[in-house]
Amino acid sequence: MSYMSPIIEATNDIEVGLLFNNAGYIHTGLFTDTGIEKLRANLECNAACAIPITHHFLRKMMERRRRGLVAFTSSSACYFPGPTATMYSPSKAFLTNFATTLAAEVRHAGIHVVVIHPSPVKTNFYKNHGPTLNSLKTMQKAAISPTHIAEQIFASAGRLTVWDQGLTTAAFRVANKVFDFQFLTELVVRFANLNGDHRRLVSASKLHGNKQA
Repeated sequence: MSYMSPIIEATNDIEVGLLFNNAGYIHTGLFTDTGIEKLRANLECNAACAIPITHHFLRKMMERRRRGLVAFTSSSACYFPGPTATMYSPSKAFLTNFATTLAAEVRHAGIHVVVIHPSPVKTNFYKNHGPTLNSLKTMQKAAISPTHIAEQIFASAGRLTVWDQGLTTAAFRVANKVFDFQFLTELVVRFANLNGDHRRLVSASKLHGNKQA
């Protein structure tokens, strides 16, 4: 956690009352075709780094006995398996569960926790690491301003712990309401090979070759 020392040093003389866990990126590609260090780096940035950062600043907030806000930027992807970008959905699912669990522990102290699940947003997210995915290009066309996400976070503080933003997230939530998660998972597992991006990555893979179950 080499990133913690400069963070602590830069904020030692600041009373931080607002914390935004917003770091994250997507690394595309098949799990077995991606180097383990790249996978671990993606997990660290998207999810694991939020643990020491939040722990440090949350303790500071509670020691001062002041009200505060801790925000997490998760993703609508947390609601579904995410083949072709293996670490993204799991890392965001962790972030959502971590945030909601934390919210229950600190609300009595006047500290609010908000986790937002944005639909596509206009950021450098689409300059992804790994192979280009046509599905990401399609999503980028519907992206909204990041300012809107910031406004939604502040609007949710003290009112809602989880905020599902946009049509993409709404569609995912409806699917999870109508169908059991296990059923949706089986659909993804059995029909992922019909996705163009998935087929292209499998075809180009030395490990996967052209064989699909």
